[in-house]
Amino acid sequence: MHGYCTGNQGYEVESNEFKELDSLAKYLHSASIFKVFSCRELLVDYYSSKILFNRKENPKKYFEELIVARTPESFKNSLVKKLTNFQLIDWEFKEELFNGLMSFSSNDVLKRAFRDRYDKYKSIEKGQPSPMFKNYESFDGKKISLKDFKGSYIYLDLWATWCQPCTKEIPALERIMKKYENKNIKFISISVDPFNASDKRFVEESRRKWEVMIKDKDMQGIQLFSRKGVKSDFMKKYMVESIPRFILIDPEGKIISANAARPSFGLEKVLDTLGI
Repeated sequence: MHGYCTGNQGYEVESNEFKELDSLAKYLHSASIFKVFSCRELLVDYYSSKILFNRKENPKKYFEELIVARTPESFKNSLVKKLTNFQLIDWEFKEELFNGLMSFSSNDVLKRAFRDRYDKYKSIEKGQPSPMFKNYESFDGKKISLKDFKGSYIYLDLWATWCQPCTKEIPALERIMKKYENKNIKFISISVDPFNASDKRFVEESRRKWEVMIKDKDMQGIQLFSRKGVKSDFMKKYMVESIPRFILIDPEGKIISANAARPSFGLEKVLDTLGI
């Protein structure tokens, strides 16, 4: 989000950016500090940020530090819950984070929730068979399934007409589609507009707005519509919790990246590296 808002999409958090907050660690040995909700949550935010944003660092040392400090269960549970709610698809140390949380927490409910998410992460790692969608509606009224494109690289763009960061990617995507129009890659945009998929009238209205935007912007590529939005099985298996989201699949139907580079930042380099 920082990269999108500032235009600096290559931004990475530097380790020294936490320097001014590092003094918070001394309070780990103060039992009274954890009795104050706001103080406890500040420490939770500090450690969750240290663990999540230092992506090139193994989080094991942080869990060891917290265990030695004998932090109370209230703190441990808050930290586990916070980390469970983050999206970690392309995070390098998922296994170390999983092992750390399993040994750190004694709350079976929270541990089970993180285990379920971890299993989902493992199922969409690079090299795993891609989940499949079936009979999505195309702009020209056909029923399209992911298997129809086996033998080609596939770049999926999951978007919605009401999502400004999504529509902001359209010009870059159109330019890349033109560059690779004679290559073995299919560019498929899937609208997840219906956030209230249980309301049939809302779904139809969403589809109408989608059709209007496709026409007005003369959008190219393969345009599909998911009537269940992000609630479809395909979206759930890919853990689509925010958009835009991009997915890259190889000609054998295996995942290259479940959280692929955006058209506006890094995609061309990835495609050229693959030799497409």
